[in-house]
Amino acid sequence: MSEKRSENRAEPDVMKPLETAASASGNRVPPLWQHDVRGTAFGPPVNRAREAYAARAVKRKDRVYAGLFAIFLGAFGMHKFYLGYNNAAFIMLSVSIIGSVLSAGIAAALVWIMAIVEGVTYLTKSQADFDRIYVNNTREWF
Repeated sequence: MSEKRSENRAEPDVMKPLETAASASGNRVPPLWQHDVRGTAFGPPVNRAREAYAARAVKRKDRVYAGLFAIFLGAFGMHKFYLGYNNAAFIMLSVSIIGSVLSAGIAAALVWIMAIVEGVTYLTKSQADFDRIYVNNTREWF
């Protein structure tokens, strides 16, 4: 009975124009159910390596900018905003502002010292190491 079904199975009408063009060139277009399942519904398989490379190229951040932001504006978390670590940046900003009001500036000084350490760390790394550690792996603190 299953053999009878496969014999009566007709290819979709969508394939008719493709089959006509393929038969004119001597190539046979396989039916839809025989297409590569790894591909998308509208085209060939997607090249994941190219997508990963393009995504990595967009995420590139310069270590010198991050280091200088950390040294000069680190008390406000500017280097964290630059690297895309918004949660950590808001924590540093709020501790600097609220903590300095409550502790007469001691909290802001501690956050600034921590930011200077991070800035020096950023500047001592090579650009490749900086990208690997802080941009691709998203290591937020130190």
